[in-house]
Amino acid sequence: MRPDQRFIRILKQFLTGYRLDEEAFRRMHGESEGVLPTLPDADRMALKRRMKARIDAGMSSAARPAWRLQHWCYAAASIALVCCLAGAWWLADSDRPAAAPMTTAVTDLEPGSDRAQLILADGRAISLDEQRQGLLATQDGVQIRKEKDGSIVYSGQQPAGASALNHLVVPRGGRYAITLPDGTRVWLNADSRLTYPASFHGAKREVELVGEGYFEVTHDADRPFVVKVRDAAVNVLGTRFNIRAYGDLPLETALLEGSVAFNRGAASRVLKPGEQAVASIDGSFAVVPANLEKVMAWQKGYFYFEDTPIHDIMDELARWYDTDVDYVGDFGDLTFGGMVSKAERISTILNIMERTDQLRFQIEQSTGKGRRITVMKK
Repeated sequence: MRPDQRFIRILKQFLTGYRLDEEAFRRMHGESEGVLPTLPDADRMALKRRMKARIDAGMSSAARPAWRLQHWCYAAASIALVCCLAGAWWLADSDRPAAAPMTTAVTDLEPGSDRAQLILADGRAISLDEQRQGLLATQDGVQIRKEKDGSIVYSGQQPAGASALNHLVVPRGGRYAITLPDGTRVWLNADSRLTYPASFHGAKREVELVGEGYFEVTHDADRPFVVKVRDAAVNVLGTRFNIRAYGDLPLETALLEGSVAFNRGAASRVLKPGEQAVASIDGSFAVVPANLEKVMAWQKGYFYFEDTPIHDIMDELARWYDTDVDYVGDFGDLTFGGMVSKAERISTILNIMERTDQLRFQIEQSTGKGRRITVMKK
């Protein structure tokens, strides 16, 4: 057996828990200097981490009184050897560029949950998923409480003229619900942000949305409710509607109940229940029949895909499972349809799509780059 092969065999034995005797220790130490520099960078980095774990385990075990002296000597010899080897590697690597991030294949991703950050007018940031039920903060007479169901409720009134703006920020992999000072309820989807005053004053109630939100607006004939989104505004009195405005995707406003006016520049359209305004990035917009089951799927806890392009599906999954997506190959007009619970792990959804024999997926966790899914053609 060549020295490098023998060295690697003994090293593997050590890393799997085998204790080296004195002869093996000396032989391995002598052969290491010629073998280690020949190993690929990734292998050396991986072995370093495993060696450190074994060193820590050996030190911990050696400290136990139950160990016999002979065992302790073997552990000490192994630790000394690994320290020498690791030291040699660190010296050898000191002139090398920083190693590339280590990537590990993983099999699944957990679904999103009720997570959000509340940013108050004075700059305080509260991680809502870390807070217990009860009073969170007070702003000029307005109380902010976390309810039993986890939602946030504003109550009270600030002095006239006050305009302290709060922000509810829902990250990727999150969702949250809030009751505004006027009693209006808002549910925010993943990767969304709602800006609103701690209490409403003046002739209208105005908020601003980025991302996706479902609104149940409290009726007030004297003060219309206005949602500002991108370069448009939705004006309502009391109604239920959903607004979707992610990135460079079309701006969609679907009406479930009541009446809203969709305004964009000089153009304005009044929507009826069951209608949806779709505004493109190029400035045009149209009113079309809405598939309300599809529109409200996210708020009711499931995904709804209907001849949906694979890129749009993966964008939706990426927001909920907090991951990035890479594509290998040309997917053309490939579409999918179906419904699945958002409480499922992502593997359930990916496995369903893989059964079509058109796609395969790989999930990876990379230091420095986070979680990624690679979509590939079969």
